[in-house]
Amino acid sequence: MLIFERLEVKDPLLAFQVRCGQQKKEVEFLEAVFSNKELLIFDGIEWLHSYSSNKGRWMIFIEEDLEKVRGILDDPLLLALMEDNQAALVHRVKLPFFIGGKEFDFFTHAH
Repeated sequence: MLIFERLEVKDPLLAFQVRCGQQKKEVEFLEAVFSNKELLIFDGIEWLHSYSSNKGRWMIFIEEDLEKVRGILDDPLLLALMEDNQAALVHRVKLPFFIGGKEFDFFTHAH
């Protein structure tokens, strides 16, 4: 599966965890948002539709529920996100790189 290959390149641990999962959850995507900030942090894969609007910016999608990631493996936007060097999908809130000096927006379900 091409998405697993891309996911393994970006984050081998996340790919392994998703591969080990058995269940899929349906994801209700939120309305896409746009930001002019340098770095965008999205709390939940439900924000995936915002990826297209903000392509070219540094983006981090934080998803705690691996069953939701399994639920969208066939979504073309996820594949595009996996191929983007400026976008990351992480399983824990621990950010994958230092964000000091960047202006950023953080989008949650309450945003």
